Amino acid sequence: VLDERLFTSPAVALQQARAAVEKMGSRASTNFCKAFGQLEHYNDEVTLNIQTREDLLDKMEVSISDYLVKIGDRELTENENRQITELLKLIGEYERIGDYSINILECAQRVQDRELHFSSAAKQELELLYRAVKEILQLTAGAFSGADLAKAQQVEPLEETVDQICFAMRERHILRLKSGRCELEAGIVFLDIITNAERVSDHCSNIAGRLVGNELDVDAHARKQALHAGTNPEYNRLLEEYRQKYLELLPQMA
Repeated sequence: VLDERLFTSPAVALQQARAAVEKMGSRASTNFCKAFGQLEHYNDEVTLNIQTREDLLDKMEVSISDYLVKIGDRELTENENRQITELLKLIGEYERIGDYSINILECAQRVQDRELHFSSAAKQELELLYRAVKEILQLTAGAFSGADLAKAQQVEPLEETVDQICFAMRERHILRLKSGRCELEAGIVFLDIITNAERVSDHCSNIAGRLVGNELDVDAHARKQALHAGTNPEYNRLLEEYRQKYLELLPQMA
């Protein structure tokens, strides 16, 4: 519960709002992990828990946004106004992560209801993708909660690796379809899962980019373009680490 009595101290009110956004991020991350777990071992009770958590996320989005707007009605410093703007943007990012997690849950429900089956290779690939996106969620959460610039800077190379994993998974999926090793309907669900997981990763990139941009006083979009140009040695080092950790495992999956 956000306490409006704290409005007399905008700094304390903002601290409370920030803690609420952090909680929102934690719930969104939990829903992603739980939804992905439903793909392998479906459980009706877990589905209800995920849906309840999503309802809470929707309510939090409204209540935190309203709270921040009310703080903004006070006489604030430039820095406090900037914090409100950034928190409002972060709320939107976490809300979308929650939505994509629900989409993955719906994929799991379809797998369950239609008794669909993924190939052994597809299952291995989904597990690899899950581990990568789970790590990017953890990095993003740690960067935000601890104002940890080092963790925030690890997000973008991992996000690029996730993009490459998803591209490779789609290519491998097409080959399985052509060879008859994959059911058509299961394949459609497989592609939906990939797309939603990739979008979760994208929103983590947005969050981390804002955190780094604010700390270094640089434009997040311009910074991302510069990193992808391949001229930053630290970024390139991290990118290679993540490729070895995740991407290079794909060819081993039959």
